[in-house]
Amino acid sequence: MATAAFGQTVLSVTKFDECVRFYRDLLGCDVVGGDPSGPVVHFGSGGQRFGLVDRKALPPELAHSDTAPPGSLPATLAFFSDDVDAMHEKLSKAGIRYTITPRDFPEWGVRSSVCHDPDGNPVEIARRLAAQTTVG
Repeated sequence: MATAAFGQTVLSVTKFDECVRFYRDLLGCDVVGGDPSGPVVHFGSGGQRFGLVDRKALPPELAHSDTAPPGSLPATLAFFSDDVDAMHEKLSKAGIRYTITPRDFPEWGVRSSVCHDPDGNPVEIARRLAAQTTVG
């Protein structure tokens, strides 16, 4: 029986060059395939891979609609950092927009923030909180 194994996430973006600079230059992801000039580039970070494809290069059958159904949420790429606050400062100085500034989410065990890449995709920057022990 045929099966499939997950390979990577690929974001279809309209601001390809700006997104390449965001992931490569600001977040420090490694280019591991494709071409940073487009139309497809693959990044590696933390042992994971993801790609960007320039939406203008997609055949019409694969181009995504700019309108999402009500209540739908876009996918979020999550990155771990040793210093969420320093990353927030660095990205904010570069003009990156945040919807959640760094704060602790003990219920999820992380200190986290959420910004948006130049194409509007949400990107979480987080670090795990120290393990909490319960005495009882």
